[in-house]
Amino acid sequence: MMNYLIRALDPLVFRDGRPFGDSGNVSGGMLRWPLPVTIAGMFRTQAGIGRAPDWFTGHDANRRKTNIEAILRVRITGMLPVWRGRGDESWRFLASRPADALVTGGNDTPEALMIHRYKFDKTGDGTTGTDLPWANWLYPQAATMEKPVSGQPDFWHWQYLERWLRDESIGQITGSTLGVPLPKPEIRVHTAIDPTTGTVASGKLFESPGVRFETEAGAGVPQGELGIAVRIDGLDNLDNLAGPCRLGGERRTAIVEPFAQDWPACPNTFEKQSYLRLLLVTPGNFGGWAPSWLHPTTDAGETAWCDIPGLAGARVRLCSAFVPRWQPVSGWDMATRAPKAMRKLVPAGAVYVIEVEQPERSREIAAHLWGRTLVGGTGAGDDGYGIALVGNTILA
Repeated sequence: MMNYLIRALDPLVFRDGRPFGDSGNVSGGMLRWPLPVTIAGMFRTQAGIGRAPDWFTGHDANRRKTNIEAILRVRITGMLPVWRGRGDESWRFLASRPADALVTGGNDTPEALMIHRYKFDKTGDGTTGTDLPWANWLYPQAATMEKPVSGQPDFWHWQYLERWLRDESIGQITGSTLGVPLPKPEIRVHTAIDPTTGTVASGKLFESPGVRFETEAGAGVPQGELGIAVRIDGLDNLDNLAGPCRLGGERRTAIVEPFAQDWPACPNTFEKQSYLRLLLVTPGNFGGWAPSWLHPTTDAGETAWCDIPGLAGARVRLCSAFVPRWQPVSGWDMATRAPKAMRKLVPAGAVYVIEVEQPERSREIAAHLWGRTLVGGTGAGDDGYGIALVGNTILA
């Protein structure tokens, strides 16, 4: 397993893969942060071209198919945003804002934020406004009637995310201390070229939106640089992915560097826990709103106990969820040379609350699930989708 850092040299162009001109898709599905499959595709391309210049384009169809099958063994096992302030040498890990954190305005200054936990109602007595059939479902109840504040950080610094995962209070904090925003879009205006004359086509202008991996000083945001830390498995011994690369649309340039900083480890705070939280740090490609192996049925009663993939005899069941609005994705399939079907992703930051059947195994379960994909089987999980962290849950 190798750790790499991706830094942008140009404003990068990321899209969700939907075609231009689709209903409601006037921006080309622009994204301000890349999906894991984009990063996986870039690393696989780097590895394939490094093995042979015609790895993907050879005339022998059987050899090309074999090459693509081989390169799909290169998989993402970890992907986290990182940030460093201007003049800093070391990078600070980030993660998407947890969906179970209610962030409102603070009392001291306009920049102050107050972070609230949700409480859980276990009664299901009809006052929660739902008709969910599960008797053991935990209904989140907001601790305040205030609306979530706009302009809150999209990424949290790791030290505060760790506190949140331990179910410790963060209280009042400034936005610039808590985290950083997504990179701002940068719009470039271009003019079309007449192919017959090679000159500008009069009146035909179009925009090319991209994102520069920087945070600009101002409005409580510190100046700094963003990057992507990635863990890669399945490489051959001679694969060397470091160096310049093409990332995203329009062949914009990024650079891949070895990343020597220690990856965040699972904390030792899960002894004899009846409930745990699973926080997605990459979007989940589950085919639904929850992992397929954890997804409850619509039958009345209680949610069913589920076997944890890869951990014999350990069972959990889903008891609550904080799932933001779905995120679309499509793309191009190199193996079939055809567009991929549009899929709906669970965004990064989604949280699932699970009950542990054997609380004495909660520490073992947390260590097993920490940094692991929740996608069952292979394919989307190998692309880096559905990677999760584990946190404590105190219901009182």
